[in-house]
Amino acid sequence: MRQRPDSHLCTGEEAPDFRVMDANEQWFNLGEELKSGPIVLVFYPADFGVVCSIEMREFKEAKKEFDSRGYRVVWINTDSIRSHRGWGGKMKVPFRMLSDANGKASKLFGVFIENENGLLKRFSNRAIFVIQKDGCITYKWVADQPAVSPDLTEIIASLDRKTDVNR
Repeated sequence: MRQRPDSHLCTGEEAPDFRVMDANEQWFNLGEELKSGPIVLVFYPADFGVVCSIEMREFKEAKKEFDSRGYRVVWINTDSIRSHRGWGGKMKVPFRMLSDANGKASKLFGVFIENENGLLKRFSNRAIFVIQKDGCITYKWVADQPAVSPDLTEIIASLDRKTDVNR
């Protein structure tokens, strides 16, 4: 297993565009969505996972922090639309959830993991990308291992360092 995907993307670079379905079976195209404002893109390994559920609760508690700064939080992984609906309903998820079922978006962002021996065979590593309206990545965090959670305080601080969130 590749425990640490090497995301080739760096801050200051343009985020790759992708198109996937969300939990409501609506298309999400990153380039089009950015026209409405900046996005915090949250890659995570699996719906119903213990660490993922804890991370979701933390993001839900901090939702006002993102909203007040003009950022939309969008969650994405390789689980199915059906799985997103189940977990999203159980967790009362207030964020848009994207199904990257074929792993294409995860691969574009360099966070796709293939694991021959584990319970999860193909999944997204835990990672955060803050993407400005012009597509520029201004913050990137990729977990050393999928069970490691991001520092939410650090993510929010990165938003505060951005003087013009609508650039």
